[in-house]
Amino acid sequence: MGKFEGDIRTLRKKLGWTRQRFAREVGVSSATINRWEHEKTKPSNLGLVHVARLLKKIKFTDYDGGHNE
Repeated sequence: MGKFEGDIRTLRKKLGWTRQRFAREVGVSSATINRWEHEKTKPSNLGLVHVARLLKKIKFTDYDGGHNE
């Protein structure tokens, strides 16, 4: 597994979110998240921007192990 794909899966699981929830928050389909996690495709630059915005929105740098719902 590539680093990015593993990071996406790890992030999603740490948040306790389903693929569907993560996809909704990022603004892509759950099938897209699945493809990213299984290295079928890589995110576009826009996809990376959406993930970065999500991280900023949930203040992931301050993540304390709680669920940010």
